[in-house]
Amino acid sequence: MNGFDNKLRQIDAVSRFIFALRENHRASVSFIQADERVDRLEAQPSDDVDAALRGLVSQAEAYRRTEQAGHLVVLPRAPVWDTLVADVPITDVPRLEAATKYIALIRTRVPGLSDLLEPPMKGDPSSPLYTQPVSLQPRGSIVQHFAELLGSDRSVVFTVERLISGARLFYFDQVPQ
Repeated sequence: MNGFDNKLRQIDAVSRFIFALRENHRASVSFIQADERVDRLEAQPSDDVDAALRGLVSQAEAYRRTEQAGHLVVLPRAPVWDTLVADVPITDVPRLEAATKYIALIRTRVPGLSDLLEPPMKGDPSSPLYTQPVSLQPRGSIVQHFAELLGSDRSVVFTVERLISGARLFYFDQVPQ
């Protein structure tokens, strides 16, 4: 599922929780990693995704759960992710291209996100994971736009996590249904 080199990533208990939900319970939950590291959780991933996520956010106070454009997202309470971005000219563009354009746009407009890296391609470049056309609302929050990048495919998720270098990496993945 999350086939990036673990030696490059800052994986903590919340990251492991979300990846277990995806891999073992087929839960389509997108994730933005908080700056605050969580080393231990009592909550356990389960088939009852709503209950599992309630348990997670009650123990990891840096996080909240939301639903955007029909997609579940676990993200930090940090207000940067709710920043409104206007004049977004992304309509009917392949998903990977749309994400690349959007991240380039917010890196220049949103203080605090200049370290966000554009999404890499992992696997088949002709896969619908990368080629499915998506559109973003001309005005919306960052988390809303990230969810819109997923389109209508409920198996597609995004992750934003810290690398050991300190930069944030945005990437797509697909949860087996």
